[in-house]
Amino acid sequence: MREKDMFGNEVVVEEEPKKNGKKKGEEEAKEKKEKKDDRPAIVRFANSLGLDDFDYDAIKEVEKEIKVKIAGNQEISLYAFKGMIVKKMYEYVTMRVHKEVEKKMRDQGDFSEDALRFTLMQLAEKEIKYGLQPMVHVIPLKGNLYVNISGYRFYARNTGIKYGVSFECLRDGSTDNKWRYRCTISFADGSPSISAEGYASPQSYKGNIEYIANMAMKRAEMHAYSRAFPIGASVEEAEMIPYDEGVNYSAQPIGDVIAGSIEELLGGPQSEVVINSQIPDEVSETVLEETE
Repeated sequence: MREKDMFGNEVVVEEEPKKNGKKKGEEEAKEKKEKKDDRPAIVRFANSLGLDDFDYDAIKEVEKEIKVKIAGNQEISLYAFKGMIVKKMYEYVTMRVHKEVEKKMRDQGDFSEDALRFTLMQLAEKEIKYGLQPMVHVIPLKGNLYVNISGYRFYARNTGIKYGVSFECLRDGSTDNKWRYRCTISFADGSPSISAEGYASPQSYKGNIEYIANMAMKRAEMHAYSRAFPIGASVEEAEMIPYDEGVNYSAQPIGDVIAGSIEELLGGPQSEVVINSQIPDEVSETVLEETE
């Protein structure tokens, strides 16, 4: 290619080869990567809201002053607590706990990668704060985490509070198998007792009808524990899960998935429940025991 220089003389100029679209796109992507924003996500979010003077280092210092209570009657900083959650989630992955959680979520038709990460984070929080084991004391159900009856008993034991559990039959279902019980938790220190009721019938319990009375007792017990030793969502909320439209629940009393999950939360059918247990002398024996 010939061009004239500033003096009017012809000179030969080599033409720069044109870049094809693919190569140009690759170079642009490379430039963007090199200009990657390495600011913490919380800083980018704050800046997007117009908070350009957001001080992340100052926030970290504040988090180090905020105290969080965890299992074992310990206190740590919020900053350390967040780090413990990350480590616990890593433990779930290395110990394959996340696979068990994933399977449970897939079986319920409620799986996504984001939902799994969020669930693992919540499981880690429950274990660190309350000592509850994932998939043993806490299970995912319909997009939420629920503490089962074993989890509440475990947590109640470890509070160091001395208490006793008693039951009262409010409706005898000997003729129609519709039972209602009241469970009362009494405290050795004289604090006001806490009561809750539980109901079960062939229409509300999908299982062996031989255990309907026990299921009413266990529902009452679960509700009482959730009020006396609050942790988070429990079977009380699980029973409020909306029924699917178009399902004849008069023929199918409670939906397979919902009923099965509630039974799991309550520990499954039991052949015997100890009634009117007394306030214990030892903290280690502060729970209503069951026998097969």
